[in-house]
Amino acid sequence: MHIENWPIDRPKPYDQNPRINDKAVAAVAASIREFGFRQPIVVDEEGVIIVGHTRIKAAQFLGLETVPVHVASGLTAEQIRAYRIADNQTATLAEWDPGLLASEVSALKLDGFDLNLLGFKQGDLNRMLQPAEQVEDDVIPEPPKVATTQPGQIWKLGRHRLVCGDSTVRETVNALLGSSIDSSPFLMATDPPYGVDYDPEWRLDAGVCKPHQVVATGTIANDNQADWTAAWMLSPCDVAYVWHAGIHASQVEANLQAAGYEIRAQIIWSKPSLVIGRGHYHWQHEPCWYAVRKGKQARWNGDRKQSTVWPIANMHRTQGKVDDGKTIHSSQKPVECMARAMRNHGGAQEDVYDPFAGSGSTLIAAERLGRRCFAVELEPRYCDVIIERYERVSGGKAVLT
Repeated sequence: MHIENWPIDRPKPYDQNPRINDKAVAAVAASIREFGFRQPIVVDEEGVIIVGHTRIKAAQFLGLETVPVHVASGLTAEQIRAYRIADNQTATLAEWDPGLLASEVSALKLDGFDLNLLGFKQGDLNRMLQPAEQVEDDVIPEPPKVATTQPGQIWKLGRHRLVCGDSTVRETVNALLGSSIDSSPFLMATDPPYGVDYDPEWRLDAGVCKPHQVVATGTIANDNQADWTAAWMLSPCDVAYVWHAGIHASQVEANLQAAGYEIRAQIIWSKPSLVIGRGHYHWQHEPCWYAVRKGKQARWNGDRKQSTVWPIANMHRTQGKVDDGKTIHSSQKPVECMARAMRNHGGAQEDVYDPFAGSGSTLIAAERLGRRCFAVELEPRYCDVIIERYERVSGGKAVLT
């Protein structure tokens, strides 16, 4: 097929074009800007457009001076008229496979791609991402009544490692990472106990949750303290993302600084709905300190459009309805809260460390992004949850070392 570059004013629009395309111009322009002009304008031998009226408007919108053109020769007037209609109508006959589409869009989101370039409405994106990300990655298995994992055990989850132990104890960290931690994980993404003595059951007792509403029920060990300096001191990582309670932000900041980290920014997870509390204001966000160890490099890999506010769907409910049941861990985070930090630093060769693994969101994010995660979790039952969650998402099998 022969393609020529024509001045943008040379192709002539067909004045009887039945396709109304003004609403699509901006989306097509965004696509051309991102991917280039990959489909030429098709014209007849007189230079009248057969296929590509929206693309020519998008090119004008972008201020392009030339456009690629293919001259379709040898067609009758009837064929040209039919071609204009068929090109648009045949595209409407195809259908999406919802599961495969959601999987592809989910992968693009995890890679940090701007989904607005795909041409979908935001509501449609939310609906297709809901099953691909939240349901598959963020649904947490029920913890067993009796744990299989025992304290001190180390599990291999594919490339990942999980130890059941205390991340404030050097022997535990060394057992997980090896005798030398100098060249170990680069990025720490973690969600430690907040030090707020979180009591999730009061909402049910007080009747502020509807009978079918999902609420957190798991208590968190050591949630009476917010000072985890000992764990930060043992972290081998140059970059840290530490989620914390807003009321203890200054203490967590001081603890990280005491461990040799310099605060770079505070990230805010903006939730789509508030969490009913006992205070005058109900919480609708959670903060996270982004810090880099003094004298080290952040190896920033994000673009220049990153914001400190992260609007991320709350994993406690699914789009359009509330799930029956309860969340397993009172402070569990959506996978995206951890994945976004990983995407912005280094590459797939950079290992990740989570000293407070909880329900395993950091490990699942690492699995999705092709990174290796070293995780510590104190509670044996949550270790079992992490293992089951990994096996469901990856299809692999955990092995006790």
